[in-house]
Amino acid sequence: MKKISWIIGIMLLTVALVGCEKPLAIKDVSPKTGNVAGGEPLEIIGTGFHNNMGISVYVGGNKADNVSIQGTEKLIISTPPGNEPGPVDIRITFDNGSDDFLISGGFTYVKESGGAMDIRALGSRKSQREK
Repeated sequence: MKKISWIIGIMLLTVALVGCEKPLAIKDVSPKTGNVAGGEPLEIIGTGFHNNMGISVYVGGNKADNVSIQGTEKLIISTPPGNEPGPVDIRITFDNGSDDFLISGGFTYVKESGGAMDIRALGSRKSQREK
């Protein structure tokens, strides 16, 4: 009798846990801007994610290669290169075929900053005083 009670208890717990699963939803992305060259991390915040699902993410129509599920409420992707600076849509699709999310203008590609200096070149420069 104890064995049957134990089995029924496990079954009830399983049913209760399945009922607690949150539906798939997308709430936000962070950051909202990134380099047009791509390769930067982008967090997608939502609910209902799990490790046994296939997820495809498109930023501005370009597919992100590295999609990592970081728990039931967060995905991290590496942004694909953008076509040009400006706002783009983010589309997230799941392998169940029924869930497809679109965040219109959810991310903005910006130009690479031209202000960076290659510090290796500094060693080859001579100041006016050295001449």
